Amino acid sequence: MGTGDNIVFYGSLLVTSIFIYAVRKHNKQLFYISIILFVIYSSYFIYNLIYNSKYGAGIVWWFYLILISSLHSVVLIIYLLVKKYKSWKRRLNEL
Repeated sequence: MGTGDNIVFYGSLLVTSIFIYAVRKHNKQLFYISIILFVIYSSYFIYNLIYNSKYGAGIVWWFYLILISSLHSVVLIIYLLVKKYKSWKRRLNEL
């Protein structure tokens, strides 16, 4: 794995962490569920990336980690957008 791969890897995990933290303000239960899921799947894939990466299998673990964390981020983004839309709609109805 080169330096560019590590940037994508760290960036994906950082973005997911930021969105998990952003959800904390809106829904504590979803925040705790997201943190637990994030730690579980990140630990599993990082462990396999480090210890089970013989014969090119490391790229598979790397890809799955990027894929799952990106999907997690997309779900959190959709949740945050729906919450914002509902609050904007409520504010417009009050006017």
